[in-house]
Amino acid sequence: MEYSSPIKKLVRFFEESRDTWKAKALAAKKKVKLCNNRIAFLETSKAKMKANCSAMAARKKELELQLSELQNKLKLQDEKNKVLEEYLKKN
Repeated sequence: MEYSSPIKKLVRFFEESRDTWKAKALAAKKKVKLCNNRIAFLETSKAKMKANCSAMAARKKELELQLSELQNKLKLQDEKNKVLEEYLKKN
């Protein structure tokens, strides 16, 4: 393969071309590595959040059950109070 341009110009052109390509390749490689690191971080973060969410859901059910029990106790106590008030009014 023969070029019509002088060797000196060709050498400079090819060196610049190589250096530009190399810089672009290194930048792309760095970006890929950063993205992979970010993905790994987000996956672990997602797993932690999922576990936290499951724990919170279990705690919510626990508290709802506790609330239901307390409301039932309150109803029973109100009924007892009504009966007692009626008894006291009669006597």
